[in-house]
Amino acid sequence: MSTGKDAILDGPLLKELWNTTSKTILPSWMTKGPPRFGSPGQGRIKADEWHTIGLVLLPLVLIRVWGRLPENTTEGKLLANFMALVVAIEWSTR
Repeated sequence: MSTGKDAILDGPLLKELWNTTSKTILPSWMTKGPPRFGSPGQGRIKADEWHTIGLVLLPLVLIRVWGRLPENTTEGKLLANFMALVVAIEWSTR
């Protein structure tokens, strides 16, 4: 993750992700992953944890944070591209 001005998953967005992770109840077969994903000292993230973070938790957070912004903003474009990626991954792994 980048720490400069170009960071997308910056402090406020990561805090929202951690908050969402702590409050989200997942099915028993899904692994949440590290409670403070993206911060130092969380260890290696396993494939099933990446799956949950990328295809469940990040969409929840990004839609809530960026979903009301106009599509022509940087965040609106990032959200549209990320959601297209999520759909492509879901389709290709079924």
